[in-house]
Amino acid sequence: MKRVKIFVVNDETWKEHNKVGVTAINDPFTTHPKNINANAARQAAIAEISGIRPGDILFFNRMVSDKHPPEILGMFEATSKPYFDIAPLFPGANYVGKTLPFRIEFKCIHNFQNPVNIEEI
Repeated sequence: MKRVKIFVVNDETWKEHNKVGVTAINDPFTTHPKNINANAARQAAIAEISGIRPGDILFFNRMVSDKHPPEILGMFEATSKPYFDIAPLFPGANYVGKTLPFRIEFKCIHNFQNPVNIEEI
């Protein structure tokens, strides 16, 4: 049975995710190490993506900016199981690196000609 997952991105992170076909979520233990709940938040982040498998459907909700409303960009398919990697997505990546180490590879299966305003769903 295919699962469906929505990842939240912003304009900058989306460019990097889309360039290489890898999505990522943050590691609260890395971004907020002094928070006493950081380890629990890390476990929740891992649990959030641990069930994703190749073939599952992924959507990306690009957050609102001065350029556009919040929008769903297309339909994508997971092509890997989740994995951990602290390296930047590619040489020169500025936004997706060690703070976003929980990753899943994906491919586009349907690019929406016009992104869907998530508030209309």
